[in-house]
Amino acid sequence: MSSEITAKLAGKTVLVTGGTGFIGGRLVERLALQNGVRVRALVRSFTGASRLGRFNIEMVCADLGNPAAVVDAVEGCDLVLHCAHETKVDRATGRLTLADGTRNLCEAVLAAGNVRMVHLSTSGVYGQTKDGDLREETPWQKDPHPYTAAKRETERLVLDYCGKKGLNATVLQPTIVYGPYCRPWTHGPARDLKRGIVPLVDGGNGLCNAVYVDDVVDAMVLAGVRSEARAETFIISGPEPVTWRTFYGAFEKVLGIESTRAVAAADLQRVLEEQARAEKTWHKLLAWLRNPQVFWAIVKAPPLGYLVEGLKRMLPKSRRERIAKKVLLAKPRRARDQGPAEKELLVPNATLLGLYRARTNMRIDKARRLLGYQPHFDFEQGMRLTAEYLRWANLAPRACEAPSTVTQQERAARTEAA
Repeated sequence: MSSEITAKLAGKTVLVTGGTGFIGGRLVERLALQNGVRVRALVRSFTGASRLGRFNIEMVCADLGNPAAVVDAVEGCDLVLHCAHETKVDRATGRLTLADGTRNLCEAVLAAGNVRMVHLSTSGVYGQTKDGDLREETPWQKDPHPYTAAKRETERLVLDYCGKKGLNATVLQPTIVYGPYCRPWTHGPARDLKRGIVPLVDGGNGLCNAVYVDDVVDAMVLAGVRSEARAETFIISGPEPVTWRTFYGAFEKVLGIESTRAVAAADLQRVLEEQARAEKTWHKLLAWLRNPQVFWAIVKAPPLGYLVEGLKRMLPKSRRERIAKKVLLAKPRRARDQGPAEKELLVPNATLLGLYRARTNMRIDKARRLLGYQPHFDFEQGMRLTAEYLRWANLAPRACEAPSTVTQQERAARTEAA
């Protein structure tokens, strides 16, 4: 962090929610190393807070769903950095909701008085993006995914509190965040490349707007100390996007394997449509077989009926009933003499397919202008640190060299496109 930010944080008490998570954990680490900053981490359980236990910080065990506990956690703080990822299903509506804990936090910040808040959202609120530049004023596309709807609801909630109740808050929308301890975009790619074939959609030429975790941490702190950021929304990404071919190629080099394959988006779309039809048919079949009249009609029909009658004489009634419930859903085991299975193509779901094929450039001009945000890690630098973590965590061979990622041809192509 710059000397300017360090000076503005001196003597302040900073509350971090979601401190046991990926981004929140790194945020706590960085703040704890700053002289003169008092760090308070709100955690749901101390059992998952071992990563934070190395630092001289205050840990508060509380649930964001408890308004009184949230008020106590916010009391005495100057800045609240909200990274918590609360998810639950509303029993009345069946909808996924993230907003309840955030609402309690907004109320607590308002009640505390002169407290600033930064809410960590996601660029996923824009839905399936189109090719070309995307900025904060770009309209959100229709997206049926429950997670997208929940994140949109929470983001609107914070901005409504800013506009209607005077909440001093900022919303950040990070893109593809990667780095140490990241499950979706660090552990995930390493795991997928080892267990299957990762498709490079249309040759992997879609744009991956990757951002190293430390740059996101810098953006959060900047948003917390810049008055220009109040009631604003900022996209946070790396210096420039890379292709998905470059992204997964870097992980291949770290792992020392080749486990990607170019696949046309149209071919993957057809596979998804076939899977959807098969799943629909399978669910209908299961529903039909679970009908007691149908089930017993099948098992009593010759020649299966003779076998069932013989087993009924050999097995106790309780055992027969358990078999009746489980037999139709049992999965066949692989034959003992069968060799190791070949890697299968990992077909992405519809959301990932849209992400992989889009050539969207998430612009960070507004963050540069109003926050003074300047990403310090290009993908090659960030991936070098990520590779060290993967080796340390025994997720990659230690003998592999750090990857060389962005090619000269890609640099030239992006410069020409700009």
